[in-house]
Amino acid sequence: MHYIRWLGICKYIFTFIIYCYYLPSSSNIVEKEITAISQTTIVIGPSDLLAQYRNSLQSRFDGMPVSVGGYYVPSIGDGLKGFHYDGLIDENRKEKLVIVISSEQRAKLKKDGFYTFIGTLEKGSMTNDGQLRLRMRVLELIGHDKTKRQFSAANYDLFKERIDRGFMNITNLLVKKLSKNERPDIVIIKGSGSIVDHDFADALGEADRKYDISWITPNLMSEKEIIDAVYKIDKQKCSLLVFMRGGGTGLEIFDSMELGEKVLESGLHFITAIGHKVEEPLLAKLSDRAFPTPTHFGKFLNELVQDIRKYQKELDDKKLSLALTRNELEAREEEIVTMRKSMAQQQTKNQHYVKTLLLTIAGVVLLLIVALWLK
Repeated sequence: MHYIRWLGICKYIFTFIIYCYYLPSSSNIVEKEITAISQTTIVIGPSDLLAQYRNSLQSRFDGMPVSVGGYYVPSIGDGLKGFHYDGLIDENRKEKLVIVISSEQRAKLKKDGFYTFIGTLEKGSMTNDGQLRLRMRVLELIGHDKTKRQFSAANYDLFKERIDRGFMNITNLLVKKLSKNERPDIVIIKGSGSIVDHDFADALGEADRKYDISWITPNLMSEKEIIDAVYKIDKQKCSLLVFMRGGGTGLEIFDSMELGEKVLESGLHFITAIGHKVEEPLLAKLSDRAFPTPTHFGKFLNELVQDIRKYQKELDDKKLSLALTRNELEAREEEIVTMRKSMAQQQTKNQHYVKTLLLTIAGVVLLLIVALWLK
């Protein structure tokens, strides 16, 4: 009996050893996933990745390595325990994904280079505007496109400063005021002889009543006049500064480093609506948001007003529905109170009838007893 029992125990031990020997380690699994992903051609941009978590705490990217490509922005400092918290900027938009990268991996990178990484996502705390902080821990560098550079070496430091300071969410900025029935103060700088305001006004439509729009018309060929116009704007009053221009030649002035520096120094939130240009000028890249044409900006403002109206209508409908429900509940409550009073009154009457009946029966019984006794 003991011999058979020991054979059974040895069998289980042997099976366990074989299982552990052939079981792939977690590092091997990760390596296989990295290899599989690196062989695919799908590369996600930082803004697309961040958008996955903008309105939800979960995404299809949870728990799996992802391939992300963008322009590399190194952070300042020596890092922490051999790791650095750098940034990856999207190709066309101004959102930065924080990447956690080792010093060894970092040594292979150059600022403003376009790189593709594989990494895993780490979720952090919520920001003040209710958005989830997201970062990617780099597992491997799988690509470097040397033909892509978003900025020249001279412009890089200026844009790095802009990235570190952060971009304003223009939609949130305007919606906060519109939802309070306040008129955002928008100052638009356009050329003195330009007619782009017509295209803008047509796209804006009747929504212009919701905005306080003023125009400044310097000579857009003069850098000094533009800078002077910017510094005359009341910072306390102005919600948004707009640089607006149509297509054509003479757009080189918006690539001026001095103009970009001075506009940033003003501290104003600003956007650009400079039309018919494939390559974004420096000022557009430094702006809080860049619209391709004045018409697009006008449509954007119009759609904000329409969205606010739609939201307020839905809110009013819900309030009305809630008020009706409340009235119905109050009416039902009154009915219940009335029913309770009626039931209490009926109960009192019933008790009175029972007492009367009992007294009547007692009287009859007493009379019968007396009658029997008399006989």
